[in-house]
Amino acid sequence: MQTSTLKWWLSGSLLLLIFQAGAVQSDALIKPFQAGYQLSRNGLPFGRVEVRFQLDRQGRYHYSAKTRPNKLTALLHNQSVTEISQGRLDRDQLIPQHYSYRKDSSDGSRTIRLSFDWQQRRVTTHTNGSPWSMPIPLGGQDKLSQQLAIQIALIEGHDSISFDVADGGRLKQYHYKKEETEKLQTPLGKLTTIRVKRSKQSSADYTIWFAPSLNYLPVRFERKQPDGVFAMKLLEVQR
Repeated sequence: MQTSTLKWWLSGSLLLLIFQAGAVQSDALIKPFQAGYQLSRNGLPFGRVEVRFQLDRQGRYHYSAKTRPNKLTALLHNQSVTEISQGRLDRDQLIPQHYSYRKDSSDGSRTIRLSFDWQQRRVTTHTNGSPWSMPIPLGGQDKLSQQLAIQIALIEGHDSISFDVADGGRLKQYHYKKEETEKLQTPLGKLTTIRVKRSKQSSADYTIWFAPSLNYLPVRFERKQPDGVFAMKLLEVQR
């Protein structure tokens, strides 16, 4: 195991041990939670996403999303994806330090790792072992941490906000704009939600519904593509 990989693995292991002790930063805008979501295409379920956010007293966070196919889908196309973002949360400032993406399928596996150096303001992407470094401005996020960053922005009352996101070896800018309030029927009952549009390069690509009563946890994601409407709906949440 290479030295840099070993250091990254030990850092993640240490964070998990600290989280298990149960110490939580008391003034953080986002508290630890676990949530389960159902994935569907044109209304037909095909998978499940398990999301978990952990935080210690020093503000170090561990945020993960694990996507798995349901049994029927797995028979046709067995593919799983695990994303992890690690970093620091200083009340309202989310500072990612490490991000990892792993996809396992019948065709093989693919891994991506990002390391943030905020002193140099650079982020290094490792794709199957090949590194690529690029500048990143303060406030930049990874693909997963941006979901927490928009929650914080909504808690603080922002109507619109933009993030620079390190994605696929490039820096992309995502814009979020608050729209109307809607009531959605969910397994947790009827919830009042705020609809938010996400756009990239002036083109809307996602609609997300956040529930203020759940500390602005996303209740539903929806994306329209040429081959159908993909949705992710909240099934349960634990705090």
